[in-house]
Amino acid sequence: MFKCYDCGYVFEEPKHYSEDRTPGGAFEGGSFIEHFTGCPQCAGAYDEAVECDGCGEWAFSKYLEATCDGNYCEACMEEMEVDEDEV
Repeated sequence: MFKCYDCGYVFEEPKHYSEDRTPGGAFEGGSFIEHFTGCPQCAGAYDEAVECDGCGEWAFSKYLEATCDGNYCEACMEEMEVDEDEV
C-alpha cells in the first residue's frame, strides 16, 4: 500500500501522469514530455505505508517502530510507554 504525503489518501497503485513541459508552448525539435507517478487523488508525492498493529491507521513505513509484537505508529508507541510507566 501507499499513502500520499499531500492529501493522506491510501491506495494500492500510483497513477501514471504525463505533462507537456515544452518551453513557451512551441515545438523546438525535442521531446519535453515529463512522465511521473503520483497519488491517484491529487497527483501528489507518496511513499510506502503499513497498517499500525495498534490503532489500525495507515502510516508511512519509515515512521513505524518495529517491535517483536508488530509495527506501531509513533502515537501507539507513546501510549505503550505511558502504560509501561504506570505499572
